[in-house]
Amino acid sequence: MSKLKVGVVVLNFKKYEETELCVNSLLEQKKIEVSIVIVDNGSGNESINYLKQKFDENFRVHIIGLEDNVGYAKGNNVGIKYLRKRGYEYICIVNSDIILSTDKIIYQMVNGYDKKIGVILPIIENLDGTQDQRVVYQKRLISLRIAKAILIRQKIIHRKRKEKLKEVKADISNNQKYYGVQTNQYVITGSIFMLTPDFFEIYNQLFPETFLYFEEWATIIYLYKAKLECNIVNTDVVIHKGGASTPNNMKNYSRDKEIMIAQSARKVGKLLFMSSKKIARKYNF
Repeated sequence: MSKLKVGVVVLNFKKYEETELCVNSLLEQKKIEVSIVIVDNGSGNESINYLKQKFDENFRVHIIGLEDNVGYAKGNNVGIKYLRKRGYEYICIVNSDIILSTDKIIYQMVNGYDKKIGVILPIIENLDGTQDQRVVYQKRLISLRIAKAILIRQKIIHRKRKEKLKEVKADISNNQKYYGVQTNQYVITGSIFMLTPDFFEIYNQLFPETFLYFEEWATIIYLYKAKLECNIVNTDVVIHKGGASTPNNMKNYSRDKEIMIAQSARKVGKLLFMSSKKIARKYNF
């Protein structure tokens, strides 16, 4: 019996050595056939040459180079499109600063699939042992909750720094542990997650209009509109080193970051007024 195939997209931005370590941990996965697409997001350095030298002879790794940095969502969508055209029904999005601590994690994630599950998450920890940040929303009044978060971020540029930091973190959690199918809430993180066949029955890519920030909110709305659930599988630990793929001017709480958060919030807010079918018609490739 042939092994189940899983496609993986790894987005590289300048940090090619981090990407190499990430891809190596993916290639060690067992009980599953993993094919990896590295999308270089307009790094403008030696990333392409370095990664080709390391992986060009590995038939399980394909490298796509983009001329410009098109952002998190569009960059990952390039890899998703490549894999979908080749028939992959399970696609894992993995940040370049992720390391899989054992060779069973992708297999464990796939085993968390069931009907009406749109996104599967593993257990993710930071280097200090804390849980990776997750965006969490209760299903009850979810549209109002997200709309409130979006409105806050629309005004974020005009608030004092202390207020801004408090508001931005209000719907992000890394303290509580969540396992299993999330029937009463949505819990999403952007560092590693798997899109399932049920997700692809409706959508064929991530929401493409954000450059950076608010991608998790968009994914939550996608799931909510399609009546899909997310499942957090109690896997072996995935290690998130944190921040390796973020441009330097976006790591600190700069004006650039403020503006981008507000712009992303405004774009994602449009999804609240659309059905899953309308979203698919407008944003599927």
